[in-house]
Amino acid sequence: PARGVVMPLYEPPASLSPAAMRYLIRMGFDNKAFAAAILDMAARGYLRIRLQAGTYTLYRTKSDNRSLPADEKQAASVLFDGRDQLWLH
Repeated sequence: PARGVVMPLYEPPASLSPAAMRYLIRMGFDNKAFAAAILDMAARGYLRIRLQAGTYTLYRTKSDNRSLPADEKQAASVLFDGRDQLWLH
């Protein structure tokens, strides 16, 4: 390589969600992978998270899940099966 400063640049794969990356690193699904999926769905505008009396409630903000990666679409369909909110306790 040429002399000088070498600075590696890293980006996560575009086709993998944060939860999928956690799954690959741990070779299994855990609470942190679940939390990563929930937070990514919130960042994409699919749901809203509200803290109420020490517990969290998830509110689906839109039923269109086209902005979600495949693994999060599947998680969203299970979490919000026939409802628009979910109380986590």
